[in-house]
Amino acid sequence: MMRNSLFVCTTAALLTLVGSSVSWADDTGFITIHELRREGRLYCTSSHTHVGTGTVQRTKRRATRSAAREWSEFTTWEYGSDWGRWRNARGKTVSCTGRRGAITCTVEARPCKVLRKRRRRRR
Repeated sequence: MMRNSLFVCTTAALLTLVGSSVSWADDTGFITIHELRREGRLYCTSSHTHVGTGTVQRTKRRATRSAAREWSEFTTWEYGSDWGRWRNARGKTVSCTGRRGAITCTVEARPCKVLRKRRRRRR
């Protein structure tokens, strides 16, 4: 009985640690290998870009979205979700090939992260 209680407590403690680490460990830290700079309300890589190539789509709009999704997924995997938001990326380029009904696009951009405002302490 004592052994079962110890097992349950240990398992609960481990699950708590794992669960809490996931919430704060989203930013992988790999972004720090690149030179970063502030651009207004964003923190961006200075020159390092990521590329995303989408799947074949019927329209240019869909093909661009597919490529941006690929860019976002890889960037999120490598640096964390704050860096993987396509809408925050800078230096975006889009190139597409094919014709209506069979279009493929490739996007390229520098990852950026929104700077959070610090809360002021009330005195």
